[in-house]
Amino acid sequence: MGPVALWPLDETAGTAGADVTGNGHGGTYTATYTLNRGAIPPSGEGNSVLFETLTVFGRLAVPDHAALRLTTQGTLIAWVKGSTPLNSNTIISKTNCSNAGYALLFHDGFAELGIWNAGGVVALLGSPVSPFSGSHLVAGRWSGATADVWVDGAVKGTSGAWSAAAAGTAGLEVGAISSCAASANHELAFAAVFNTRLSNDDLAAILRAGQ
Repeated sequence: MGPVALWPLDETAGTAGADVTGNGHGGTYTATYTLNRGAIPPSGEGNSVLFETLTVFGRLAVPDHAALRLTTQGTLIAWVKGSTPLNSNTIISKTNCSNAGYALLFHDGFAELGIWNAGGVVALLGSPVSPFSGSHLVAGRWSGATADVWVDGAVKGTSGAWSAAAAGTAGLEVGAISSCAASANHELAFAAVFNTRLSNDDLAAILRAGQ
């Protein structure tokens, strides 16, 4: 099954960020960002956006839609590049940071998947990602009670005691999580949301396509 939304982040001008799935989940670049930063995947294909989000939450803001309100399963994935340690870098988020939603980010050097429901946030931390200056394909995925974080072809953390996300109405953001946390400068490309938990083979195929 294909993605619910896929943002190549390959624009060279303007404020519109296209969703190329045809599902209509395009967004608007907001605050401080730089387009046309060049390719992140080792293949050299595509382009990327630098989100300058230390204080102003540069991001691609995507309106809320029922199809983006993932609850019992999903996968968030993107190519990421940071020139400084990825200690607080949001990749994809859709949360009110209280009792609904989800987010994929780096925190204190770890890849992290966050799920919010009535009980608050459940965080899954993986192994440190290094070197920070390189390009990384990062995914967070969950289904039922199982969730994990996947980086560059390997599972970096897993949990067998997971909870479904609550379906909130916050907008989705690529590059920031402006409702609850700051984020360091970083580049993103090919960000996507799936409403199923992709297999290891699925993720490996995406990685190979970018190499």
